[in-house]
Order: sequence, then C-alpha cells, then structure tokens
Amino acid sequence: MNMNLTFNPDEEGDILNTTVRDSETGSIMYTVETPKCAEGTLTTTVTRQNQIDGSTRFAFRILWGGEKRALDDASVVLDSRTLEEVPVRHVLESAPGSATYGSVHVNDVEYRWKPKGTGSKVVLVNKATNRTVAESHSRIRSSFFRKPRDMSLEISETISPAIDVLLLTFILVWMERQRERTKRYWSAAYDVANLPPLPVED
Repeated sequence: MNMNLTFNPDEEGDILNTTVRDSETGSIMYTVETPKCAEGTLTTTVTRQNQIDGSTRFAFRILWGGEKRALDDASVVLDSRTLEEVPVRHVLESAPGSATYGSVHVNDVEYRWKPKGTGSKVVLVNKATNRTVAESHSRIRSSFFRKPRDMSLEISETISPAIDVLLLTFILVWMERQRERTKRYWSAAYDVANLPPLPVED
C-alpha cells in the first residue's frame, strides 16, 4: 500500500515552512522550519514526530549556501550528535543528463529524481526498471470548477522505509525545480521587454 504525505505550508505556501502529515490518518509526521534571516546562510531544520508517544527527534538540516538556494551550494546535517555538514551531492548525487536532478541510493538500488510535465511535479524512478516509486502532486487552490487540494508526495511501499532520505531529497529537488521555473519566467520577461520596436510605415 502506498503512503501519501500531505504538505500544509504557511500562508505564503512555502514548503520550507510546513507540517507534513500522513494523508490517511491526518497525524503530523514532520515539521519543516526555516527562520527568516536578513543575511547569512538560510537554514531549514526538519524534525520527525513519533506516531506513538508524540515525541520529536531531529531528522535533518539543510544549509542553503546562497541567495539562489542552488543545490551545489547547499550542505546537509544528518547526525544531530556530531552536526557534521556534508555537501548535498553526497546525498543527492549528480547524474548525467539534463532530465534529472540527481540520484539517491537506497539499499544499493539507484533511484533518480526527474521533472514531470512543465509544472512543479517531480517523480522518483528506479534507474534499472524505470518504475516510478514516488510522485509529487501540486497544490490546487479552490475555484468554482475545482476543489482545493494540498500539495502531496505519494510514496511506494517498496521505498517508504527510507522516508527521511526521500523527504530530504524531495525538498532539495522541489526547490531546484522552483528556482528553474523562476529563472525561465524572468528570462522570458526580459526577452519580451527587449523586443525590437515595430517598424514604422511611411
């Protein structure tokens, strides 16, 4: 049976400040917090909530190394005891090809995060079988024609035991996807603003 995680971000819709719930039970599984800062490194801390006694534990931390929040500038902390920082690419390895954001290894199996469509959707596929094991679903705002839907991440039971690593790499990939979309938007806006003037007819 697949697991479905629902993201309930703050009013600004920021995935870096959100609770992550089990869609079936509604219980909070993770809390993602990123305090705003005027300058310096932006830091995202994620805690996991025990589903039995409600206690929380450190899951991971992301240190975004620059204003652009690019993957190659970031580092992560996986061990709350040592607080050792490791480059993001030690967790989400670079993978050849423009149609992938990187690969992650779980139990000696390689999976790759890839974009799907032109929106913000991403999928995680088994490199060997090309089978999708995780897929994101975009948030839908309420309208006359459509019911609202929270952003979610559907995870296959075959990989759900590695949920901490999945959530970490999903956040990294999703942010990179948003960064690319913003870059394309402003690039297109610049191109439109700099179109040559129409010729004037005599």
